[in-house]
Amino acid sequence: MLWTGWGAAPPPPPAPTAAPEAVNESPLSTSDTYQLRAAIDQWMAALSARQPNAISGYVMSDLQGAFQGAPADYDADAFERSVKLSFAGAAGADTVDVWSNDIEELVGSGDMAMVRSTRSYTRTAAGGRATSVKMRLLEVYRRHDDGSWRMARFFGFPG
Repeated sequence: MLWTGWGAAPPPPPAPTAAPEAVNESPLSTSDTYQLRAAIDQWMAALSARQPNAISGYVMSDLQGAFQGAPADYDADAFERSVKLSFAGAAGADTVDVWSNDIEELVGSGDMAMVRSTRSYTRTAAGGRATSVKMRLLEVYRRHDDGSWRMARFFGFPG
């Protein structure tokens, strides 16, 4: 029931039954942080080299994500199709793609981490004409069974 301000005030919400566990109770180790950063760097190199098979080593099979302005949310299959479409748009071997990532925040606990970053994509065609896109991202990574860090959730927007 929506309280409109007339009559008796609604009852207060129930008290939580247990204290929530803080994210930083077991923060990521320095090794995990370096592994995650290295995984993202490797992903940027794979995108720049237009390696479509690298996708399976980067994302979880249950990936879910959204990009502001996209007609629908992404699952792992839609994400793979999107990346492959960007590769197909390259105008030949003389076109150079460069992906880069600037990590602004990396926090996590145990087998989960959150990365806030700015990602840039620049395509330079023969003759030197370059086109760039910048994106703001919030990504959630989980440790995969093989020990690698893979993206599980993302939200992106132009920026």
